[in-house]
Amino acid sequence: MTRPQQAAVAPVSESYQVVVYGTGPVIEAANAALAGTALSVAPATEPRVLAELVSSRASVVLIEEPQLASVRRPLRGRSGDDLAAWLVLVSGSALASRGALGRAPLEEVLQWPSEATTLVGRLRALGDALLAHRRVAALEQRMALLAGLAAAARSAEGYEAAIHRLLAQLAACTGARCARVLVPEPEKGLCHVRGNSDDRAGDAKPVRLAALAECRAAVETGQEVLTGPIDLGPRLALAGGQLKLAEMGQVLVVPLRHGDAVLGAVELQFVGLAAVAESTRELAGLAAALIAPWLAHDAALRAVPERTRARHDVGDAAALAQTLQQQRELVDRLADGVALLDHDGRIVHLNPVAEAMLGCASSALAERPFVELVEPEDRPALLRGCDELRAGRSPAPVDLRFCASSQPSLVVSVCVAWAAPASQLLLLTFRDATAARALSEELGQIKRFLEQLIDASPEAIVASDGAGAVALFNKAAEALFGLSAQQVMGRLPFDLLFPEGVGAKLREQLDTSRERGVGVEPLRSEIIDAQQQRVPVQLSVNVMPRETGALSLVAVISDLRERLRIEHDLVHVRERLLVSEKQALLAELAGTTAHELNQPLTSVMGYAELLLRRLPAHDVNHHAAETILEQAQRMADIVRKIGRITRYETKPYVGDTQILDLDRSTE
Repeated sequence: MTRPQQAAVAPVSESYQVVVYGTGPVIEAANAALAGTALSVAPATEPRVLAELVSSRASVVLIEEPQLASVRRPLRGRSGDDLAAWLVLVSGSALASRGALGRAPLEEVLQWPSEATTLVGRLRALGDALLAHRRVAALEQRMALLAGLAAAARSAEGYEAAIHRLLAQLAACTGARCARVLVPEPEKGLCHVRGNSDDRAGDAKPVRLAALAECRAAVETGQEVLTGPIDLGPRLALAGGQLKLAEMGQVLVVPLRHGDAVLGAVELQFVGLAAVAESTRELAGLAAALIAPWLAHDAALRAVPERTRARHDVGDAAALAQTLQQQRELVDRLADGVALLDHDGRIVHLNPVAEAMLGCASSALAERPFVELVEPEDRPALLRGCDELRAGRSPAPVDLRFCASSQPSLVVSVCVAWAAPASQLLLLTFRDATAARALSEELGQIKRFLEQLIDASPEAIVASDGAGAVALFNKAAEALFGLSAQQVMGRLPFDLLFPEGVGAKLREQLDTSRERGVGVEPLRSEIIDAQQQRVPVQLSVNVMPRETGALSLVAVISDLRERLRIEHDLVHVRERLLVSEKQALLAELAGTTAHELNQPLTSVMGYAELLLRRLPAHDVNHHAAETILEQAQRMADIVRKIGRITRYETKPYVGDTQILDLDRSTE
């Protein structure tokens, strides 16, 4: 006999460590930001080292996004839950890939680079959440065993089915390969299996007690026994399983005490060489305390002769009749409709409210199956609830309609339970839910209409929940961002839809506007689409209070790309119109100028020619007359060019001055 060894997986500790996984510039910068803080930091560059650190202590893993998928899958428990918390650093990744992160309860995304205070704060929050998560998990394991006992006590099933359910829960909570109840019979050298997590079919074939030395030691001494590493294959074969050679593991045996007697033991088989946890020992002890009274009751029943057992059944019938009378007196005073049914679902009693709903007296429906009073399409839901109750679970309320009701449109909400913890009577309570369901349907129609209205809006509408994640993403938003609502809603932080700093700026403006009591003017900004392109938009943002007291942001986003293109085209059209108007004015001015100058030029040229004819060639004025004629003809050429101006072209003049280029303007 040996005492259980120290657990390798310790009970929930009150501290955690930060494991920084990987290498590279981002991880080096994160390490530098954590230097000098009070956090316990451990580096890991290989998956093996990371697994060892996570298994040794509660851990928050700081990791880059590209490395997350390759190391995360091996670090999951039997139920698929993460064994650690994760803070994923995202830097320069596509928006669509970032939207797939942050789904798990112990996983958060941090855009990098960030301030050191932000990094430390997020790590501490995740560490606190991880410790709380592990405490809750430990409590849930104990609550599962207690719930199993309560379900067994309420159940009408026999000892075998109840103990099987409890042992199956014990194996699931502790990670054991199997759990079973062993009752030794030393006089015959045998050991009987009175319950097994793998098999709910009553007693198994007895096993030689000599092959179960640990069970004999636990019963004789009243102390729990934990073996060292042993081969579990032969032990499995003794229980009727297939022999597996060299399947190493450990066996924990806990005695079943009832008063001063030890009736047997609970045996847990663990595959592998990992030490059994202290919390596993506690759960096994709790299960043994719960199973011992059941085992004692079963042993007593096995010892009762048939004649005595028949008298016991008569006593049970009398007790049942007394219970039925008490239940009738109780349910008749209730304001809800109540039906008492026997174990087969036949009506035993209806209270006055139920009679009024059904339009029939209790005596007229006695011994009739209650399910026959229910509309055929609603019957499967009622039968499922009864089956769940018999299986030891608590069924949810269901809505039913009665086919024999005095109110054809009546809808009732029905709850199924046992009338008393150890009775065979089913208790159905139902209340009129017609108005509530009609209101619910009306609200559902309004909700669907609003959803259709939002989806039909040509403007993108995006809203956040109280935690800052996207909670609304309509069809126009899907087209604008290039992302589906599935990729975004509940997965992507609201701020990541905008360039860095825009989300904080919006909140600042909203706070300022609320303080001043004025609305927020629409503002121009940008969003980031799935291709990481910046798209110009106009934002109309407001705050919507939620039932929890948190505030949500609601943004109506207009795509400005088409509007900006139209504005750009309009500017070009205005410029061209201005040029056309200028050219038309110039052409009119040129025509007028040519017409007005032609007449005086004609006179000047005529008189110059007349002077040349009258003056002899040797006259000193002859040359002057020739010059006047030449320059007048030159002016006439310029006037003709002015008359042919069709467009506005300039050329440099003195300094920065521009003058009209007649040659280019008349081409």
